[in-house]
Amino acid sequence: VARADRYSCPRPPTPDARTVAALAQQFTSDTFPTAEDVHRAGRFMLATELAAEPFLRHRCRLAFRRHATVSTLPTAKGRAEIDFFHPLHGLQYLQRKPAEDFLNPPPAAAAGAAGGGAPWWEALRAALAAPW
Repeated sequence: VARADRYSCPRPPTPDARTVAALAQQFTSDTFPTAEDVHRAGRFMLATELAAEPFLRHRCRLAFRRHATVSTLPTAKGRAEIDFFHPLHGLQYLQRKPAEDFLNPPPAAAAGAAGGGAPWWEALRAALAAPW
């Protein structure tokens, strides 16, 4: 047996649109008066069930962390206050920097965070690592 056959998941047949509409029509009630209301309720129930699956939540978090980016622009006050010696210098103009880079800080930022010099780094790391 080929490897792709062992690990691939069989797909259910695609239902005919008329069949789906006829099935939805069977479940109409006072709460769901139309077939579209039945579809909407079914999608909501499916989304709720899938959102409770730990493995799916884990994979969504991984995908978010892999593709999330950070872009920043300073305010007028930030442009005035952040100079070459400010701890946030270099972070005021970020353009689509991968958020993963913030999970493993450079040694200087990690040392500053440990000494209380860069609490923003630890706050960002905690936000990205949160299991929400």
